[in-house]
Amino acid sequence: MIRAIGVLESSGIAKGIQACDEMLKTGAVTVVLSNSTCPGKHMTVVTGNVSDVEASMAMGQEILGHYYVDHLVLANVEEGVVHGLMGIPSPREIEAIGILEYFSMTGAVYGADAALKAADVDIVQMKMGFALGGKSYLVLTGKVGAIKSAIQAGLMVSKEHGLIFDSTIIPSPHEDLIRQLG
Repeated sequence: MIRAIGVLESSGIAKGIQACDEMLKTGAVTVVLSNSTCPGKHMTVVTGNVSDVEASMAMGQEILGHYYVDHLVLANVEEGVVHGLMGIPSPREIEAIGILEYFSMTGAVYGADAALKAADVDIVQMKMGFALGGKSYLVLTGKVGAIKSAIQAGLMVSKEHGLIFDSTIIPSPHEDLIRQLG
């Protein structure tokens, strides 16, 4: 069971990689991903218990200095968020879909967690910053009513975190689109 997730975003790739190394040496955390993103940024995602994730995030911010862009520590994160970040698709058959698009990577993580906690939905895709001009998005699936609730939750959390760009609901996606998503 994943207790907490931490996301650290930097404006420099080299410093981002260095920060990831120091974060792993600071606390008992596991790196989920450590990638370059657009436009020329770097993102590190770690999981572990809350205190270790917090300590790792503090070290990462210290290492980054003026390269620091944003971070989050999210306790009791829904496991589907981590699976989405890792590119593990939901085994659920695609029904209706909802899309949340954010200007930031941390915003997408907050939105995904809120959406999964609000309704019986799963993440089909979650893309974080790479080849997206730094934006991020997630695609959810479930029954239409659940998708509406999940999208609303993702929009609400964006008022505090995330700078939402857009959202949409497709009640009955075409089978060709479903194949592209799966």
